[in-house]
Amino acid sequence: MKDKLVKIMESFGFSYEEGPEIETEENNFDMLNIRKNHPARQMHDTFYLNGDNTKEKYVLRTHTS
Repeated sequence: MKDKLVKIMESFGFSYEEGPEIETEENNFDMLNIRKNHPARQMHDTFYLNGDNTKEKYVLRTHTS
């Protein structure tokens, strides 16, 4: 089903790109200039993955360019 949907969307001029599904908070928000108090950073809009021994926050990728 996924392949069929990809082919349909490609026929409309879209392209299918693959990449990591888990990103750092920096890559997902900061590099896109999404401010610290933006609603997309709230817990009900973004799935945060907490590592025990890390300062860096990981999130499931929510934004694409």
